[in-house]
Amino acid sequence: MPDPLEQLTRDLAEARDTITALRGHLASSRERVGQLMGTTDEERKISCNALSVYGVSEQLQRGMEECCELGVAISHYLRGREDSVPKLAEEIADVELVCVSLRQLVGGSRVDAIKATKWERLRERVAEMLKHRAH
Repeated sequence: MPDPLEQLTRDLAEARDTITALRGHLASSRERVGQLMGTTDEERKISCNALSVYGVSEQLQRGMEECCELGVAISHYLRGREDSVPKLAEEIADVELVCVSLRQLVGGSRVDAIKATKWERLRERVAEMLKHRAH
């Protein structure tokens, strides 16, 4: 019959190894999510700090402002304004930055689930359009 203390020691060592492996998987998963979002852990940390420092209301207000500025930049691009491409790129960057904070506010996994559905719907629509073009 095995010594209960030895068995407990083995079980604890196994649990510690499992926890270590899971931490590694979690860190790897976080990094993959960041790569998919185009953000790093450091950028998400800065974004979280911005929410803390400026407050939710200010970040929501900033989100509205940045989206409006992007709309203006798109309008200028569509009208063929000479300096529109660099300004459009700048406004896209501003919106993406504020969206990182807003994701944290509403929950990134919630946003990811909705995005997955929307990507699938877009994929289906594009496939249908391409099929009609081929005929």
